[in-house]
Amino acid sequence: MVNKILAYVFILLMPLSLQADFANSDNFVTANIDENNSYANQPLSGTFTVTHDQNNAVDTSSFVLGTNSIKVEFVQNVKISSNSPIVISYYKFQMPAKPAGLYMLPEASVKIAGKQYRSIMSSYEVKGESNNGANSNSVSPAPSFAPSSSSNSAPKPASPTDPSMPPSKIILKLEADTGVKKALYPRQKTKFTYRYFYNTNISLVTEQLPLLDAEGFLKFGDKEVKDSTENNMSVREISQMVEAIKPGTFTFGPSIIEGYAYTENGSGKPVYSSSKLVSEVPAITLTVKTFPEEGKPPSFNGSIGEFDFRTTLSSSPDIFIGDEISLNVDISGKSDVKDVFLPEISKQPGFSGFFRMSDLPPVGTVKGDTKNFVVSMRPTAEVKEIPSIEFSFFNPETEQFTVLNSKPIPINVISAMEKPKTPLKEEKSPKKESTSNKENPLSPVKPSESTENLKNSVPPNSSVNQVAKNYLPNPIEIQANYSLQTADLYNKIFGSWLVLGMIPFGLALLFYQITLRDYLDRIRNQINPETSQDLYTEFLKQNKGSSRYYELLNRSLKLKLVELGEINELGISTESLAGTGASGEVRAFLNDVEEKRFSRDGKLNPVALEATAQTLIEHLNQIGKQL
Repeated sequence: MVNKILAYVFILLMPLSLQADFANSDNFVTANIDENNSYANQPLSGTFTVTHDQNNAVDTSSFVLGTNSIKVEFVQNVKISSNSPIVISYYKFQMPAKPAGLYMLPEASVKIAGKQYRSIMSSYEVKGESNNGANSNSVSPAPSFAPSSSSNSAPKPASPTDPSMPPSKIILKLEADTGVKKALYPRQKTKFTYRYFYNTNISLVTEQLPLLDAEGFLKFGDKEVKDSTENNMSVREISQMVEAIKPGTFTFGPSIIEGYAYTENGSGKPVYSSSKLVSEVPAITLTVKTFPEEGKPPSFNGSIGEFDFRTTLSSSPDIFIGDEISLNVDISGKSDVKDVFLPEISKQPGFSGFFRMSDLPPVGTVKGDTKNFVVSMRPTAEVKEIPSIEFSFFNPETEQFTVLNSKPIPINVISAMEKPKTPLKEEKSPKKESTSNKENPLSPVKPSESTENLKNSVPPNSSVNQVAKNYLPNPIEIQANYSLQTADLYNKIFGSWLVLGMIPFGLALLFYQITLRDYLDRIRNQINPETSQDLYTEFLKQNKGSSRYYELLNRSLKLKLVELGEINELGISTESLAGTGASGEVRAFLNDVEEKRFSRDGKLNPVALEATAQTLIEHLNQIGKQL
């Protein structure tokens, strides 16, 4: 009696608490039991109501009732208003059967946008057993579902229209599909799907659906649930998008669902069958293969599917050395282009040493079935075309690589404007004209012969030619001439007496430099620095052809140039090395390695490479001894 009084008092005070909590936050959670269908020794169904900002995701795996995790089934989202981002999400949950009586529903919690929110405790009443044929020995079902009844596609189960009459043959069937015909490859996406077929109301007590957990795969988004009809059967489809991560063999299953059919009596209360329905799908094994090495092009960087590829120039083809070029790279196809990669253009033949790429990697934009990249580069030499770009992808249907090559794009790169071929003629002009020009420096003048030479120095039909045609230099006026004095014929001891004031400062700076040099020498003696020979020795120990193998070769040679005093820092790019002397030899060798490494045949003999590198190292050592 005391418990009932406390429960009713709690029910009266609960709305005030809810109103206070809702006012303090846009995120709000409540939990309640459907008391209209709560009967003794029968499963209890309830609803979680989550009010939240539509931009804040609800973690469906984080629902906890009391101290136990609980599975939920998403029902729907309801938007409060068109002008508000607040939505109300509804989730179903099931609880075991209880005897008749008044109970307290413990607080529920869920994570919204990574933050945990809690409901308050509430009370509910379980009514006594109804005269519907159910008994205390009936199984306590878990999540239940009935044939879909939407107005657009109302299912027509093979059962009488009277809900109190079961069909002559009760059907519960489970099917599973991975969407994979042969095998998967890393980064390939697919959809795992379960389909329930049934022809009457069924309350499930067991659901083992390992495909939806997708262990070993990366899941995208939430599970999707669709209800439909097929051949007078109700169908519920549950699917999950996944992506293969790494090669291997993965087994899922067996998959099992179990439940009890039930009908409704005249008062709408369920009457459960005593026979358990079971449907099982055998274990499914999926294989994620590695990409085949045979026929794998050097330009392949992970794009999977079937695509088309083309390049166009969006900037002017007539430019100076160092000017920016904008190149459009469009990749389209039937496959998903969102995850397609841009080819590594800087490492393809014809680009290294002739073009300097932008430090910022291009960000692709997707429009329809096309992904566009805008690549920025600057020519560092007089070149006649943008070389062909190779793009490759792997087709999982044919299990073969495909290589596409763009067409070379002609461009006109100009080294610099030529100097006028004839010297400027000296023209004497009266002072009045000079004064007039000084007052109006923008006054037009007649083009001189040097201007004509400037125009002729630029190739015709170019944007630069247009600039030269419009170039009209202003006249130059000599302000004044000063007569030489006798003192101007002799050198001054200090040039100016102000120099005397700089002598103490110079001496102090010299003393500081000497002190700093001694300090740095002591520091170097205390530290055992990494030498080029150390890096070269480590290079020889690496796996032949690995990225670390080439990186250590590059660093050891550049560190040798630092030791020889050819360059000041290790981080300098290969293209920035001088073209002569020791730096020129290292630059030519590294460019040759990169060219062969990323050539179409992709063949680079490590034995020959190490022999050439050893010869170059010995030559550089000889140079060091001569210094």
